[in-house]
Amino acid sequence: MEAIENVRTVQALTKEEAFHEKFCDYLDTPHRDALRESFIQGVAYGFATSIVYVLNCCSYRLGLYLIVNSILLPLRVLRVMYAITISSSTLGFASSYFPEYMKAAFAGGIIFNMLKQKPSIDNLTNDGKKERLSGAITFKNVRFCYPERPQIEVLKGLSFTAKPGETLALVGPSGCGKSTVVSLIERFYDVKGGQVLLDSHDIRTLNPYHTRSQIAIVSQEPILFDCSIADNIVYGLE
Repeated sequence: MEAIENVRTVQALTKEEAFHEKFCDYLDTPHRDALRESFIQGVAYGFATSIVYVLNCCSYRLGLYLIVNSILLPLRVLRVMYAITISSSTLGFASSYFPEYMKAAFAGGIIFNMLKQKPSIDNLTNDGKKERLSGAITFKNVRFCYPERPQIEVLKGLSFTAKPGETLALVGPSGCGKSTVVSLIERFYDVKGGQVLLDSHDIRTLNPYHTRSQIAIVSQEPILFDCSIADNIVYGLE
């Protein structure tokens, strides 16, 4: 996807062949898996189709024996034969779709588990204070680590104050936590230690939706929606 999205850069570097080879290499593994699954599914479908005829042959042979020896009446033999034929064909065809059932069950389990999860910070909740903010920001001994990397502490006791109207620049190498500070002000995450204060209010006591509606962000990699420039600018306004 990145090569397609940045096709001009790829063309400028004359790397089309390299990316094409890499793309084909990535496709080899799923292609082999698909061939193996197709073979198994084909065998299962063939077995499900043939078992009906095998059971028909066996039931006719056994039914003839029972009728000739006057063990059962022909009508009862036919009833049993049709019952066996219909049930076996139904079960056989159903079993051929068992691999697809397993895929659907696995995908459905992921979706239902996702639906059961509750966000730690609910943007749609009505809880929390809805204050009109002037823009005073205070970090008090803030400590933070991302949930996916709990062993790496990004912010270690960060403290600063930015008054309304002031310009504050955070300078440092990539990965030192500059974007993390903005994420904490937006309350995309909660701090692990310390406090983030907006106008002397702990950000955890404020309503997330109301707070975010008063903050404007221009990210380093802005994403534009498929609409006019004016619509993109005012997209976050009510």
